Amino acid sequence: MELWLGSEASATRYAELLKAGPPEGWKPAMKCSAFKSQGGMPPIGQAAASTAIVKITGTLIAGEAGWMRMFGMLGYEEIKAAVYEVMTSDNFDSVVFYVDSPGGAVNGLQSTAAAMSQLAKMKPSAVYAANACSAAYWISAGAGPIVASELSMLGSIGAVVQLRNVVKALDDEGVKVHTFKSGSLKMAGNPYEELSDEAKEHYQKMVDDGAEIFMKDVAAARGLKLETLKKAVGDGRTMHAREALQNRLIDKIGTLSDALKIVQMDVKRRSRAR
Repeated sequence: MELWLGSEASATRYAELLKAGPPEGWKPAMKCSAFKSQGGMPPIGQAAASTAIVKITGTLIAGEAGWMRMFGMLGYEEIKAAVYEVMTSDNFDSVVFYVDSPGGAVNGLQSTAAAMSQLAKMKPSAVYAANACSAAYWISAGAGPIVASELSMLGSIGAVVQLRNVVKALDDEGVKVHTFKSGSLKMAGNPYEELSDEAKEHYQKMVDDGAEIFMKDVAAARGLKLETLKKAVGDGRTMHAREALQNRLIDKIGTLSDALKIVQMDVKRRSRAR
């Protein structure tokens, strides 16, 4: 399920509706929670007093990872479910995202980044990046101040498509595959035929377009000029925290405790301002 919140106002309204509960007479199924073990899987979230810690670990995939979490995967829908739970819960006045991921799929990525960004507007939020590369960095960029340890791996801003070609292997086995298609780019990149120059240009354009969107989103989230970001990390490099700090991809070199201190201080600051 994709849920578009649209604005901070609509996100607040969504939270109010969830708090109000279901209509009279409605009999819901057993309520699931990101902060409770489900089906033998450990919870995604844990509480540190009134601060929620949402753990984003492993390879990120579309939809729900479910039992595949046992093999180091996490679904974008599971992340968003945890985000919405924190958003609507009176038990939590702040959140820290603990991120330890090399990145992952495109499908579901932007809506997850948007949900995390919405939560950061509603409650004090921060990120502790044990490792945050590619898609994992994208969703982290707008989720509040980023803290990373000296040996954290960060960045890998860009896009990639990999295509496998088994034409020669099949030919060696005497296997022929006949493909009938309606257009020159229909099913382009399938492993059973050689990649044409037209198809190569097509996929390169897709990769370049995806990287441009990635760069624009990160630049906006981090308050950087797009050209400055491209010059610094446009080659898709990963880096340790000191280089990331120099390029303003993170805000502080530290620990999870430092990220917790940031949100707790923000909670106090907002309380005094009321």
